[in-house]
Amino acid sequence: PAFRQLMRLMEDERFWVKLSGMDRISRAGPPYADAQPFVRTLMAAFADRVVWGNDWPHPNHAGPVPDEDELVRLIAQIAPTADALERLMVRNPQRLYRFGEPA
Repeated sequence: PAFRQLMRLMEDERFWVKLSGMDRISRAGPPYADAQPFVRTLMAAFADRVVWGNDWPHPNHAGPVPDEDELVRLIAQIAPTADALERLMVRNPQRLYRFGEPA
């Protein structure tokens, strides 16, 4: 139900989503294969309004703190093409945070 609610919210172009926290929703652990379908669905539907994050320093984490290298390696699976990677890591954050615009 929560993911469906998120998908409905994302239909409104004022909303953005940070792709992070796969370690928090995964029951399988690294490489979080059970959480990746959620991320892929968001990428496919809203590629122009997603940004990546790793949740460092992982506050209020109930389980073992995830390995940062493992989380960074997931980026290639989240954004498997050069265009998807540039959107996720460069163009979308520039638009969301208005980098380059006058203050």
